[in-house]
Amino acid sequence: MKRLMLVRHAETEWSAPTGKDFDRQLTPKGLRDARAMATMLRSAHFIPDRIFTSSAVRAIQTAHIFRDTLGLDNALVQSSDMLYEPSVNSFYNTVETIPNGVQTAFIFSHNPGISAFCNELDIGPMVNLAPCDVFALELNTERWDEISHTEKKFLFYRQAGRL
Repeated sequence: MKRLMLVRHAETEWSAPTGKDFDRQLTPKGLRDARAMATMLRSAHFIPDRIFTSSAVRAIQTAHIFRDTLGLDNALVQSSDMLYEPSVNSFYNTVETIPNGVQTAFIFSHNPGISAFCNELDIGPMVNLAPCDVFALELNTERWDEISHTEKKFLFYRQAGRL
């Protein structure tokens, strides 16, 4: 069995000083929400073996807060440009390349792609992930590259605004 947590980055400022979307940072509320969600996942024993994140500043900040709150080593965090402005296929490609020794993986990314991927899986409620929401599933396989055709089980959908 594999477990996958899909996390939308936490709340961000409307614009970055550079004027680039890629450089937007978390707001104080985003920082609090990320710590609260990571704490909830830690208490429920959802600890990743590996974290994959968009290379955008806000996603990396969110992933690093989770990493720190969960007490993980920085070496477990891998950033990817493919998870910035992602398509559904970007998520399949990311998941299919996760090493099979990883049992639980977290992916931090952006809307609309992350919500589209959750809905494409067709295993839980239709979602439009708000900042820092988590959609969790389990794959009935020992190989990540079987995601497209293995049995999947919806575990939960947690909304940061309801913590």
